[in-house]
Amino acid sequence: MKSAHRSALIATLLQASAYSKPVVPQITVSLANDQTGTSAQATILADGTVFRIPELFANTNIDNANMVVASSAQLTSFVEGVFCVFWEGDRAIAINNEQTFIFFDGDRPGALVDLKNVTFQCEI
Repeated sequence: MKSAHRSALIATLLQASAYSKPVVPQITVSLANDQTGTSAQATILADGTVFRIPELFANTNIDNANMVVASSAQLTSFVEGVFCVFWEGDRAIAINNEQTFIFFDGDRPGALVDLKNVTFQCEI
């Protein structure tokens, strides 16, 4: 009788795991204004969803009357194998679990960049 219950339990668990969806990890990105020292974080799912930076960082320390300006970004919470990208038109700036920090203006580190037309997305 015990083995029948054990077999039924194992079968139920295997069936439940077959129907469960994989867990999509959360990623936290921080934008910073290196001139003022202000920063803000946003947490998203790494499922490929595209987020507009002005909406993602609305009402945070770096939102100044619907104008999000920052000089750098850093992944502060991430998982192995994550790949994220900031897009502005056809210009892409990648950030991932191996390169967790970027300057938005690679020619002038610390320079402020208006992020009104920038999107952000992550996936595994």
